[in-house]
Amino acid sequence: MVTTKQGDKGFTQLADGNRVIKYSVYCTVCGTIDEFTSFLGLAKVDSPLFISKEIETIQTNLQKVCTYLSCVGLTNPFDGKLLTQLEEKRISLERRVELPRGFIIPGDTKISAILDIARTVCRRAEREAVKIFKGKNKPTDTTVLIYLNRLSDYIYLLARFSEGRIKH
Repeated sequence: MVTTKQGDKGFTQLADGNRVIKYSVYCTVCGTIDEFTSFLGLAKVDSPLFISKEIETIQTNLQKVCTYLSCVGLTNPFDGKLLTQLEEKRISLERRVELPRGFIIPGDTKISAILDIARTVCRRAEREAVKIFKGKNKPTDTTVLIYLNRLSDYIYLLARFSEGRIKH
């Protein structure tokens, strides 16, 4: 069922069973990651296969990020492998993409514009996630914060790639 029919009264249950007020940092972070994942889904609809597959991988990894950030005391699923894979992909794509000088004005293509929205939502998710790491039940392994930071860079590169900014 979609609803619990318990009348949440402003509270929600996290993945670990704890109930928190809906404006808690855990809900804010997970809601922002959900928004980010949804924008990625929108970009995926009309993307070429390479970008579509990359987005699918990112969406799967974001589910792990959300689970980790909403479960106090959960072991970090980012053993470094996902971060290393993302870094390798970022470096590889950066070698292929002609980067614009200065700031970009989003909207060269529909896909790049959607990816730019997703990138800004990713940055917001990162800022919100920092609050969890500064709280009283803070996780000690900050790899997930680094992942979100690098992920926004990678989304930026995917957006430029989708515009056809390829080095010749």
